[in-house]
Amino acid sequence: MRRENWIKYLKVTLQENKLEVHEPNVEILYVFTEYLPSDRYHHVLDIGAGAGIDMKVLMDKGYEVTGIGFGDENIRYAREELGIEIIQMDMHALKFKDETFDGILSIQTFEHALSPFIVASEISRVLKFGGRALIDTPDPDDEAMWSLHHPALLYPKQLRRLFSLVDLQVITDLSREHRTQIIFEKYLDV
Repeated sequence: MRRENWIKYLKVTLQENKLEVHEPNVEILYVFTEYLPSDRYHHVLDIGAGAGIDMKVLMDKGYEVTGIGFGDENIRYAREELGIEIIQMDMHALKFKDETFDGILSIQTFEHALSPFIVASEISRVLKFGGRALIDTPDPDDEAMWSLHHPALLYPKQLRRLFSLVDLQVITDLSREHRTQIIFEKYLDV
């Protein structure tokens, strides 16, 4: 696909100009801090950081957080209102060295992937061995989620299988009605 078409597609699917200011995802962040404590999983990548609300909460809890996302309004809000920087970056092409992060947080973002395998591969590539990732997506049975904006709406079993192909094993599956939530850990395949 030509780069111009790719960028155009991402703008459509990610609703680039939508400002994502919301209350912190307290329940998800609680799970994150329980399974990825800051003393062991200090350097975190927040994929789809929105306006930086959850990123800021984690930073205040002692994590070193790098946030990526799309949308000039979100990036501006994070900088001006929260004093943090979000990098405009495509999750399909993470511009970080291999094994950079101890942990990865992805809340309601993975379902926007045009190529789930490429995104899962990138997550595995930038995650250190022994590192963990919390992937949170909407329920694929929720018809309100069936749209062009969610081309990778997968069932928990599909997510578990996909991430196993890129050397991430399930630590726990906390999926429930209206939400898929799985914590993975990168292991060394010997």
